[in-house]
Amino acid sequence: IGYRAVCATINLFLVREDFAHLFEEVPSDPVTLYRDAFRALPNKKWVLEDRSRRVITSFEDPEFQMNMPITMEF
Repeated sequence: IGYRAVCATINLFLVREDFAHLFEEVPSDPVTLYRDAFRALPNKKWVLEDRSRRVITSFEDPEFQMNMPITMEF
């Protein structure tokens, strides 16, 4: 049986596909999960500072960076 992601904070929460219907109202697209995980970070400022020094962005897809810029308001 497969699993579906339903929440991301510092951890990723998965439910079995046969229970996924209980979470239909919960957005589970990758962008929403990514944003939720970023918002849950206790050290967002550090992440943004390292992004400006290209430590993190060097591992990201340039198109993603262009379409999904990450700021404190992200």
